[in-house]
Amino acid sequence: MTCAACSARIERVVARMPGVQSVAVSLAGEQATIEWNESQLDWDSISEVISKAGYGVVEKTNATATALPADQPTGFSHSAPLQRFVGSLLFSLPLLVFSMLPMFWESWMQQMMRWMPMRSWEIGFAVLALGAMLLPGRSMMVTGLRHLLRNEPDMNSLIALGCLASLLLSCWVTFFPSGLPEQTRHTYYETPAMLISLTLLGRWLESMAKQATGKSLQGLLRLQATEGRIVDAAGERLVPIGQIVPGTLVIVRPGERIPVDGKVEQGKSEVDESLVTGESMPVVRATGDGVIGGTRNGTGALAIRTLASGEAAMLSRIRQWIEHAQSSKPPIQRLTDGIVPWFVHGILVLAAITFIAWMVMQGWDGWIEGAIHAIAVLVVACPCALGLATPTSLVAGIGKGAQLGVLFRDGAALESLSRIDSVGLDKTGTLTEGKPVVSSWQASDREAMERWLGSAAAIEQRSEHPLAIAVLDFARKHNLRWSDAQGVQAIPGKGIAGTVDGQSVALGSREYLESMGCKWDAQLEGKRPTSDELGTELLIGIGGKHVATLWIDDAIRPESAAVVQRLKSAGIEPSLLSGDREVAVERVAAATGIRVYRWQCSPKDKAIWIRERQQAGNRLAFVGDGLNDGPALTQADVGIAMGKGTDLAIDTSDVVLMGSDLARLPVAIELSRATMANIRMNLVWAFGYNLLLIPLASGLLKPLFGWQLTPVQAGIAMTVSSLAVVFNALGLRLWWNPKNRSDLVRS
Repeated sequence: MTCAACSARIERVVARMPGVQSVAVSLAGEQATIEWNESQLDWDSISEVISKAGYGVVEKTNATATALPADQPTGFSHSAPLQRFVGSLLFSLPLLVFSMLPMFWESWMQQMMRWMPMRSWEIGFAVLALGAMLLPGRSMMVTGLRHLLRNEPDMNSLIALGCLASLLLSCWVTFFPSGLPEQTRHTYYETPAMLISLTLLGRWLESMAKQATGKSLQGLLRLQATEGRIVDAAGERLVPIGQIVPGTLVIVRPGERIPVDGKVEQGKSEVDESLVTGESMPVVRATGDGVIGGTRNGTGALAIRTLASGEAAMLSRIRQWIEHAQSSKPPIQRLTDGIVPWFVHGILVLAAITFIAWMVMQGWDGWIEGAIHAIAVLVVACPCALGLATPTSLVAGIGKGAQLGVLFRDGAALESLSRIDSVGLDKTGTLTEGKPVVSSWQASDREAMERWLGSAAAIEQRSEHPLAIAVLDFARKHNLRWSDAQGVQAIPGKGIAGTVDGQSVALGSREYLESMGCKWDAQLEGKRPTSDELGTELLIGIGGKHVATLWIDDAIRPESAAVVQRLKSAGIEPSLLSGDREVAVERVAAATGIRVYRWQCSPKDKAIWIRERQQAGNRLAFVGDGLNDGPALTQADVGIAMGKGTDLAIDTSDVVLMGSDLARLPVAIELSRATMANIRMNLVWAFGYNLLLIPLASGLLKPLFGWQLTPVQAGIAMTVSSLAVVFNALGLRLWWNPKNRSDLVRS
């Protein structure tokens, strides 16, 4: 594919097929993502339709994605354009030396005339020009003319017309000069060869720039292990990664890459998770801790129980996210894609008008000059820069986000995030550490407390809520053991209940226990502390009676106050939405500087509050990490999940902040705004460049100022335009850094 007209054409022909549900084609990544109903359509039929449209198809399976060499980019290669460019020089350089040099060096012209007559030279030039069109430029010519005949012209069509017109015009001058005025007998054989060389040079440089924008994805591909060391009945042995299933015990030696997602069963080591989570420093992983496949083990040996491997592992999910995001289209690109086909048709009409206008002004004597100006218009207005303006910036911005630990689900999410003016924040696990601890407790019978705590731990073992972690840690601290719980059911934002050893057990808020019919112990109620500094209140009911209360505290993240301040500086109003008690929420709001906060919010309450703000005209993002954040993440214009949150929070979000660093929130917003500014700059350049140079190429300014563009100069300008767009986007990846967060940027 060479321009937005190509990607739009593929989308059109595939979308028309019965059974196709969606199709998105990325010009920058040279990839197509297609969803279809297998009962109506098969892959071979889709591939055939794309091939008939004039494009080669390579099916990219998960297996081939993980097997890419380290130096090969995803979706494109720059070796083929380089080979074609070098081949084109064999034709264009002789033409440059023997056709154009004599125009500036008269003695060189005299020497050439001694060797053979000019007519013989011109025949040789015609052979070289035709060779350039039929060999290195063959694909360009065939594709362009075929699309022109189908009334679907693209960039190749404009170049093919320009090359053919230049060659035919020059041949007319060479073989039928008598019918032309003396002053118009000029040949332009160098034009087709130089146009092809310049176009191929631009495509080669573009492919190298595209490769650079895909570095983050390549880094993830290189992280994927191909085999792991497992322990089974046959002993310890290496097996391909595809053979490792959940439950398998994997041994990772010091310095090796961890092949699977899992939990450490034995051992302790520092693990480098930087390329996956964005955390710059190694983290200690010991018994009970989770590890991510693709990360690098430190100096200790680890025995890991597999939870997920292969395409189900976190690294593969991240790779799939980035691939999908880079191949997706934000609304601004869909608008551009809709303009390009009309733009190409408009350029063809404008070239025809240019030719006719010169004929009208100068009569028959002006037809050659009119043809030259029409060719220059065709070449300089090629929509390559316009088609690359959005996707190259999108690929670069999403790749930069992955480098900084920010994952965008698609281009629409990135564009939406750049426009938000409000952010709703969950409390537990977002503004706070998400690692709550039991700070105090009370029980109606202290001697029975261990038994009750064991029953509570049995219930909480089935929960992903951060408060459940605190109960389990507290139980383990007292070296308790517990039975399996049965019939566990949770009501997000309220509590959880089940049966342990035949007794009903409930944990949650006062309202939740009342709804479960628990009776209150008057003695325990009378001893209830009045201090508001003990943290979140979690009540335990056993056998329909309130028997104990735990107070759970959660430390505020050290970066939370600074993040809130950065959001305000960016013109974004932060709000705090929590299911916790008023006093706990008020304490966090005061510490972080948040003026608007809501407490005891159910998941539905959060979603309703967000909807009300949206109806008032706000564009709002919501940040959360828990099971009860799903409705709010879905309702918000942009749902943002903390990377260490629950699977539901991540799956329902548009953006994921890897790890547990909330400082990535303003980084994500700043990056989205920088990417959209980069896209707008590219579009202004692409449109503005054409608006400025088309009048020059058409000769409109020649009568007034003597200014004009030859076809070769137009080819140079066209190449410069495309490269300016690509390298402007590349600068986003290479030089953009988040404000005041240089520590997040890795070399």
